[in-house]
Amino acid sequence: MLSAMNFDLDNLASILEEMPSSRSAMVGLSGGMDSIVLLHALHQLQTEGRLGFSLRALHVNHGLQSHANNWADHCVKICSQLEISLQIENANIQTTGSATSGEASHNRGLNKIPNLENAAREARYAAFEVNLTEGEVLLLAHHRDDQVETLLFRLMRGAGTKGLSAMPRARKLGKGLLFRPLLDFDWSKLQNWAKLNKLQWVVDKSNEDTSFHRNFIRHKLLPIVEQRWPNYRDSWSKTIELSAESESLLQELAEQDFQIVESAQRTVILLEPLRSLSKPRQRNLLRYWLKQLQLPDLGWNKLQQLCNEVVAGAANSSAIVVGEGYELLCYKSCLYVLRGVSTFSYHRTYTWNMNNTAVLDLEENGSLQIANVVGKGLKLSVKPGLSVRYRSGGESCKLLGRPTKAVKKLMQEHNVEPWFRDRFPLLYFGEELVCIPAIGVAESYAALSGEQGVLVEWLRPDLNPVAKS
Repeated sequence: MLSAMNFDLDNLASILEEMPSSRSAMVGLSGGMDSIVLLHALHQLQTEGRLGFSLRALHVNHGLQSHANNWADHCVKICSQLEISLQIENANIQTTGSATSGEASHNRGLNKIPNLENAAREARYAAFEVNLTEGEVLLLAHHRDDQVETLLFRLMRGAGTKGLSAMPRARKLGKGLLFRPLLDFDWSKLQNWAKLNKLQWVVDKSNEDTSFHRNFIRHKLLPIVEQRWPNYRDSWSKTIELSAESESLLQELAEQDFQIVESAQRTVILLEPLRSLSKPRQRNLLRYWLKQLQLPDLGWNKLQQLCNEVVAGAANSSAIVVGEGYELLCYKSCLYVLRGVSTFSYHRTYTWNMNNTAVLDLEENGSLQIANVVGKGLKLSVKPGLSVRYRSGGESCKLLGRPTKAVKKLMQEHNVEPWFRDRFPLLYFGEELVCIPAIGVAESYAALSGEQGVLVEWLRPDLNPVAKS
């Protein structure tokens, strides 16, 4: 819908028909005009028997302003009048992190108080998500003016088609779904409804503070635009719709391209077919891959670096691109996404008395465990006095029946992935390297044929990246 609609019950009911079927909907109720209008209109539809789901509301108290409790009290009053169940959640605002999810990522670092607005938003959406029941729909009151503000905000950040698509009508959220039924209505239309029905709402005075970028757009830039181009909302809404259409086509292309690069592991793709694609298609595909893994977007600069330095590099290039909670690197003609590769500390040492402990936990590096065997493994005499260290460079070992070789060479021969080579736990007896798990035992410490021995196994850590919540 490119032209603004008049806000009335019929038009709202028509839009709600697009909403996936659900037995319950939860309104995100701030106490401001937009959400009060939405709740009131939904209640009227419910009273007329035109609402096919039950209705409840959730207010998130951020506690960032002195009168925040007044907003909560107002929501209690309104819901009591309408006989709608209300839940109030007190948010725990963390202002040290950065926004990473959904629409919030587009606002990172652009506010007067670093991360405060993003932190409040993330806390609010976390409260929404945790309180949504299975299959329930969260209804939010974002309107068309919010959309065009978001478009301009993201345009100034250099957003692509996804960002310029502004806020989606619907998306998954936790166990349920988020749905925005007011995106086709201008703020003025909602205000008319509020005045006509003599609704009461609270006013957030911070929304007038133009030192915040979004408020500056709303109160300074857009009024000037409207004076020159009164119908700018229509044309900008068209841009939003075309951007969303382009993004959809890019997703379809990425799905097709992914078929030629996918491997048996979700966190690994093939380099050669990836390199056969143009750079724009590479970037599009890589964004798609990371999204499928539910990992934060790399951003334009790092995506360029990934294509130009890692993907275009040698098959076993040591180049790494670090994302938020994950890293990308190449090995044997494949591109891997892993976590914790460059942040692991190799300076830890452990003492291990195998007579007392059969399993040794290695911090952030899996564990070592032993099995009693005959005719292989380490001699029993070393069990009480082992230490475990990591490589520092220059280590060598003479394995049973083989010449002395550098540990680095032994790992290459055994096809140990580069990101595991420095993580490999090395077992020492005194100052002698006596065992490299899964590779071999030093000849002078190996159990002989028929002799009791102990076999050491390293249970490697899971380096698959953790999906964002």
